[in-house]
Amino acid sequence: MSSQESENLSFIQTYYQGSQVQKHFNKNYGLYCIILGELCTSWMLVATKLLEQDTDFEEPISPTQILFVRMLGTYIGCLIYMYFKHVEDSPWGPPGKIRFILIARGISGYFGVLGIYIPLVYLAVSDVISLSFLAPTCTSIMAYIVLREKFSKFEGIGGLVSLIGVLLIAKPTFLFGNNHTDNNVETSDPSDRLFAVMFSLVGVICYAMTFTIIRFIGDRVNPVVTVSYYASVTVVLSFLTILISPSLSFQWPHTLKQYFLLILIAVTGFFMQYLFTTGLQLEKASRAASMTYIQIVFGIIWEVLIWNHLPNIWSWLGILIILGSSISIFWYKNHIDDEYHKLPDEEEHVTEIQIPLQQLDRK
Repeated sequence: MSSQESENLSFIQTYYQGSQVQKHFNKNYGLYCIILGELCTSWMLVATKLLEQDTDFEEPISPTQILFVRMLGTYIGCLIYMYFKHVEDSPWGPPGKIRFILIARGISGYFGVLGIYIPLVYLAVSDVISLSFLAPTCTSIMAYIVLREKFSKFEGIGGLVSLIGVLLIAKPTFLFGNNHTDNNVETSDPSDRLFAVMFSLVGVICYAMTFTIIRFIGDRVNPVVTVSYYASVTVVLSFLTILISPSLSFQWPHTLKQYFLLILIAVTGFFMQYLFTTGLQLEKASRAASMTYIQIVFGIIWEVLIWNHLPNIWSWLGILIILGSSISIFWYKNHIDDEYHKLPDEEEHVTEIQIPLQQLDRK
C-alpha cells in the first residue's frame, strides 16, 4: 500500500470515528444535559444543607427562604438570557392554553422542590437523593395515564422493590428501634425521619407531574421560558408562604460564606433547570428521569469530602435497592423500546421530539 493510500485510509478512519462520536453525542445529547444538570443539583443541595446548618444565623434559615432566593436568581437569569438571545414568545410563552399548562408546571415544581429542601434539614444528602430515585417509576405511571406511554410489569415490580429501599432509609422504630446517627448530618429522631421521608414522597409525586407536563409541552415552548415560569411561580408562592406563616421570617446573610452559598444556589439552580428542561424535551420522560441515579455518586462524594460522613449499613442497603431498581428499569426500557410509541389501540403515532443542536440557541 502506497503512502498516499495510507494517508487516505487514515483520513477516512479518522473521519468515520469522528462522525460516529458526533452521532453518538447527537443521539444522547438530552441525556448529557440531564447528567450535567444532576451535577449542578448536587452542588445546590450541598450548599442548601450548609446554609440550613449555619449557626451564624440568629434563627435557622428556612428552606422556603433559600428556595425564594434561588428562584429569584434563576428568574433574573432567565430574563437576561431571553432579552439578549431574543427568545421567541418571551417572557410569557405562546398565547393560549399553553400558558396555563406552564403555570401548572410551576406549581408542581414548587412543591416538588420543597420535597427536597425540607427533608435536607433532617436527612443526609445521599438519603434525600436516593428517595428522589422513585421519580422515574412515578413518572412512568403518570406518563402512561396522561401521555399514553408504555408502562410494563417490570417497571411496576421495580417500583415496588424500591419501596423496600424507602423503608430502610426511613428506619421506623417498630422495625429498627432507636438509631444512633451523626446529628451533624442527619437527625436521630424517628418521628423527624418519618416526616422527612413522607414529605420527600410528596415531592416525588410532584416531580413526576413536572416531568410529565414538560414532556407534554415538548418543543412548543423554549426551555428558558419554561424555566422562567417555574422560577416566577416559585418566587411568588415561597414569598407568600413566608409572609403568611407566623413561624417563618426572612434571615439576611451577614457573612461572605452565606452570600457565597446563596449565590451558588441561585447560579447552579438556573443551569440545572435549563439543562434538565432541555434534556426532558429531547428524551422520553421515563428514560430521562432514570438518568438521575448518577446523582447519588455526587451526593456521597460531597458527604465524604465535606462532612466526613458515610451512610450506615441500612441506608446503604436502601440506596442500593433504589439505585438497582432504577438502573434495571432504565436498561430494560432502553433495550426493549428506544423509540416513543403509543399504546397498541391508538391510531395516531407520535414520534420522538428532536431539536437540532444548532437550533438550541435560537429557540
